[in-house]
This record gives sequence, structure tokens and C-alpha cells, in this order.
Amino acid sequence: MSPAVMRREAWEGGMTINVRNQKAKTGSDWFWTQIWLNMTQTIEHMLPDLDISLNPMDEPRIVVPWEEIDGLMEVERSTRYMPPQGETINNFSTLGDVPDPEVKTKDKKFSDTRRCKALFYSI
Repeated sequence: MSPAVMRREAWEGGMTINVRNQKAKTGSDWFWTQIWLNMTQTIEHMLPDLDISLNPMDEPRIVVPWEEIDGLMEVERSTRYMPPQGETINNFSTLGDVPDPEVKTKDKKFSDTRRCKALFYSI
């Protein structure tokens, strides 16, 4: 997946925290989003422009078998590399209000969570 698609997908994530010019903000007043925003604001002065997509539910949207995650973590451990300080960068590009507007993304077709909440509360 290209960086442009990743940026656009994160921006379109629904509940997001957006950092621009080292200031974090959100358009959501959901209490979890506000908690994450408050935490992000403590380090916003160190962050490049970015969009953090949040899952408003307590449970993950993707479930991966433990064996697969464990195998991937082993690959990560065996290929981990920390470049020397002289090879790293600390200058990042800036993002507009809408990152990569020319990038098209696919509809996610998430389930209607209002129905799920209604079922949950009725139990």
C-alpha cells in the first residue's frame, strides 16, 4: 500500500485525531476520542502532521489468529534494525486539511453499529 493511500485511509477513518502544525484536534466529542486527544496534546509539539484513525468500539475490527500474529512478530524480531543516528531524518512533509485529495479509497462497508448497540443494550 502506498504512503498516499495509507494517509488517505487514516484521514477517512471516521473518528480521527488530526495533527497539523504541531496542534492536535478532533471533530468528535466521543469521550474516548477526547481521552486520546488529551493524551496526544501532551506530545503534539513533537509530532509531524498526521491523522490517527480511532476505533470507537472497544473491540477490534479485525481479528487475526494468534499463531499468525506470533509468526509475523517473529519475522519482525528477526529483521529489526535501528539505523545509525546519521542515517535518520527529523524533517517531515506537511499535510493539507485533506491529505492526498486525488487518492480514491474503497468503501469499507462496515456494519451499521447503531443496530449492534441496540442489540447490546437490549440484552
